Formats: sequence, structure tokens, C-alpha cells
Amino acid sequence: MIILMSGEFSKGFMSKLLLPAIIVAGVLLRIYHLGGQSLWFDELYAVWADRLPVGGLVREHLASGHPPLYYLVLRGWLMLGTDEFQLRFFSVIAGAATIWFVYLAGKELYSRNAGLWGAAFTSLSPLLVWYSRAATFYSFMIALATLSFYLLVRSCRRGGWLNWAGYTAATLAVFLTYFFAGVLLVAGAGVFLFLRSRDETRLVPWLVCNSLLAVAAAGSFIASKQAISESTSRLHVPGTGELLRLIYGIALAPFVLSAGPLDDAINYRGTEGAPKSHLLALLILIVAAAAVLAVSARARRWSAGKETMAVCLYALILVAGPLALQLANQSTLSGRFYVWAAPMVMLLAGAVVAAIPGRKQWFAGGVITFALFVLAVWTVAWLPDRDADWRGLMGAVADQKQEGDRMLCFPLHNCVIAAGYYLPGDMSIVGGMPSMSDSRVFIMPEGAGWTGYRSGYWAGTGASPPLGGGELEARLSRDLAGADRVWLVAEPEMLKKYPSAGAALGGGWTEAGSWDYGYFRLGLFERRND
Repeated sequence: MIILMSGEFSKGFMSKLLLPAIIVAGVLLRIYHLGGQSLWFDELYAVWADRLPVGGLVREHLASGHPPLYYLVLRGWLMLGTDEFQLRFFSVIAGAATIWFVYLAGKELYSRNAGLWGAAFTSLSPLLVWYSRAATFYSFMIALATLSFYLLVRSCRRGGWLNWAGYTAATLAVFLTYFFAGVLLVAGAGVFLFLRSRDETRLVPWLVCNSLLAVAAAGSFIASKQAISESTSRLHVPGTGELLRLIYGIALAPFVLSAGPLDDAINYRGTEGAPKSHLLALLILIVAAAAVLAVSARARRWSAGKETMAVCLYALILVAGPLALQLANQSTLSGRFYVWAAPMVMLLAGAVVAAIPGRKQWFAGGVITFALFVLAVWTVAWLPDRDADWRGLMGAVADQKQEGDRMLCFPLHNCVIAAGYYLPGDMSIVGGMPSMSDSRVFIMPEGAGWTGYRSGYWAGTGASPPLGGGELEARLSRDLAGADRVWLVAEPEMLKKYPSAGAALGGGWTEAGSWDYGYFRLGLFERRND
């Protein structure tokens, strides 16, 4: 494949099979051991919420901070089955579509050669492989955002109301899927300024389409903000320290988008906590890119072209926009908020390789392909589970549970949705959400359980104020009154931070067993009769 891709692809039967082969290779990588790990929280939540009526499903996901389109589409998909493989395979399909859309964008912007290289790199991208193997909205959103970009490029190049209508529909679908999708309007404006022809007739449809999209984006944002039940969002002007973190997060983005989720620091824990070794890897990427530009005049001409400037600006806005909004909203940074820029990075890499003449092209492409393949295989085969092993944990409870058993869980909603999928029968589940700032716990009012994000923990409908000390101990004791056996699910360090929760299972209880399942520990406690 590498040898075939070293030249132009205008002739030969084999060249026509390259794109299907690239897509098939990407799909095979994504489906390997797809159902091997248990579902993690976001995946379980999607299945749990799917049991609600359509209206309740929409309101619940809006309350969780996510527009509902993905979950409405997933609802139809789940009619085919809800096992781990089936649930995740929808994201695999979206990942395959992303490979195709990158090819189309590369072909439209540069050449078929660039499109094929970009598609090959997309099929092996460790970050895109990672999200294509998870039953979350990200893979679906990435595919829609990439389609939106391709149709924008096509509209700027060719015009036509049909192309503009397609761009508008695809972008609107992103608005209905991702909370920060309004960033696409800013990024798209930069692409339009670079790529529009001198024909001013392009300006009118662009203004019309973007006016409609601006209204839709505002409506989506307002609806989501009004529906969110938790008072965890505080819009503010970032200080100097936060701005430095933002710059650091943006600088680290090329590494995250190229190398993928190699550890928690760049996966969910936040880019600001990444070790300095990541900056070294980023430096290596920069040096490699500089070397390519140094040896190839064609690559230098390519880098100064308006197409490349448009893609680079688009990718930069897709990275900086969500990070800035999240920093101003919750003072946090995470690589997951700009994962939709990964196809742009793969497209740029493909265009760089395609710009290299002769045998140097297949050598550079081969090196990148091998590096991405190794990282992708690492991601698929060795990267640990994202969450607790809920299948194993709930299986252990199911094997040993007795009539009248109760479960005490921190956080409560994790156990509620995991039990709904993996635990046969019913079990009383109590607990709460530990505070991040002190030793208190947010607990629902007595007699009420967690029934979704609309019920909330923090200032949600009917939620109680946080409890600590003796109040927490007394409340947990009441919740467990009448139970002779309790299954405790919590992070191992939780009881050290919350001694009152431990006191509720203290002197009157004996630990009968303890097991570790990923990030959580399961303990079985029996009440003493002395």
C-alpha cells in the first residue's frame, strides 16, 4: 500500500481499492476485542437514559449538559441489541465515516494523493481509534464535524445552494450533538476568508447559512444551559495563571491529537497536569515537521498555500475555542474537548507527505504510518479500562447477594446506572457524591434516590445540601437501618477522606470481603449481632 501511495493515483485497478482497503483496515483495528472491557460510566449512562420516554430522554440529556441528537440516533440503534459490542459498533461506523470524509476533504483541497494519505493516517490515529471504540457521542460528533468541514470547503470552492444546504445541515447536526459546537462558526469564517473565490456570489449564501446557524447555536446553548441541573458552572474572566495554562494546553494539543490517550493526564485528567515528557515528544514532532520543510521546496510552497493556512487556522480554533470556553466555565482543561480537531491534523499530515516528491514521499509516509500503527495497537490492546470493571463488580455482587442486601455507593449515580445494566433483579442503592473541596457528601433527600441529572446532587431539583461529620454519619445509619449485609462501593481512598462514612460501617459491622475492580473497591460488610 505504501509503494502504491508514493505516486499519483489516477491509473490502475489497484488504486481504486486503496480507499476501501484503508477504511477496512481502520474498522478492523476498531473492532478488535471491542466488547472485551465492561461499559464505563458514559456508556452505561447512555443505555440507562435510553429507557426513558423520548421527551424524558431529551430533557435528561440536556440536564446532563449534552444536546440530544446522538442519544436519539443511538435509541434507534439500540433496537438491534444492547451488548457491549453492539453498543460500541455504532461509534465504529462513525469512525469509518470520518476516514472517508477526510479523504474527500483532502481530495477537494489538495489532491487524491493527499486525501488517501490523510485517510490512512486517520484510520490509524490512536486518538480517533480510542473514541471510535467508545459508546459516547464523540465519534459521532467528530464524523459530523469533519463532514461539515468538507462541505464548507466544497461550498467555498464550487458554490451552489445545494452544497451550502448540505454544509448547513451537517453543522446544525453538530450543534445538536456537542455543547461547544458554536466554535465551528468562527472556524468556518476563517476557512471562507481563505478559500472563497473572487466571485462575490459566494458571500450571500455564506451569510444566509451562517445567520441561520448562529440562531441555532444560540438556541442550543440557551436550552442546554437552562436545563443543566447542577450549579457547577461559573462563567468568569480567566486570570493570568489560567491564561498561561490555556497557552500550555494549546501548545500541547499537537501531541495529544497525534499521539492519542497514552495516559490519564491527556485523556480526562486535564492537559494542564501533563508531565514535561509530553513537551519533549511535542518538540520531536516540531523538529520532524521542520526537517520535512527543510528538505522539500515543494513542501515549503505547500505550507504557505491558502489551503494549508485555512486548515491550520480551522484546527487552531477547534482547539483553542473549547479550551477557552471550558476554562472560563469551570477552570479546567482536557484534551477531550478538542478531539474533533484530530482529523484536521491527520489531513495536514497527509498533505505534507503528498507534497514530498519521489521516494522520499513513501519513506516519510511509511514512518508516520508505522508510528501511528504502533500507538493505535497500544491503545487498543494495552491501554487500561477508563473506569471500574463494572461487569466484574456487579457480577460478584450478583453471585453472592442475599435477600435484603443493600449497596452503599460513592458516587451513587455510578452504581445506579451500572446496576441497571449488569445487576439482575433489584437492590436498594444509597450513597452520594463526595465533594471535591472538603469532606462533605452531597446526598439526595431521605426516601429519594438518584433518578438522573435532573434530580442532581448540587442544587438540583429536590437535592439536599452537603452533609459532613455527625450529620453524614447519622444519615447513612438511617439509610442502612434494617440491613444485615451492605455492599460498599467507593474509591480506595474515599473512606480515609470521609471518616464519617466509614463510621457508618464501623463498630457495628464486620468486613467479610474486599475486591478491587479498576478505580473502585467493592467491600462486603455484615452487621454484628453482639
